[in-house]
Amino acid sequence: MSKKLRYFTNFTEAQAQEWSRLAYRISRPERIAGAETTRYVFAWTKHPETEEYYIGINGDELPVNEFTKSEILAGELVEEFSKVYTNPVELEEKAQLILASDRVKMIDLLPVEIFVYEKTYQELNEEGWFPSAVV
Repeated sequence: MSKKLRYFTNFTEAQAQEWSRLAYRISRPERIAGAETTRYVFAWTKHPETEEYYIGINGDELPVNEFTKSEILAGELVEEFSKVYTNPVELEEKAQLILASDRVKMIDLLPVEIFVYEKTYQELNEEGWFPSAVV
């Protein structure tokens, strides 16, 4: 059974990269990721006519690496988390969720403020995110 993709808009490219990178880091900390390995969990897509990006996230779970937990406890990920979670209370809640879990859904890690930008595929299509091919 395929998991439905959920789309979130209103990202800059840098914000989309930061979020995808942080999600990746939860399962593969820097110290165990190989040099030739990607550093991102999911892709981001640029609107063809604006500077806005969207990310698409499904219901997949990420394994939480024990090194990540130790880095959180040592305060080593505060700077990276702060790039994604601007609210200190939410940052702490997400850190606690990660610490308490062996696996965590990506959707549960999203900052709460981006849920107002959730769109359906049809809405994205109507807003010109997927231009038709010219024949």
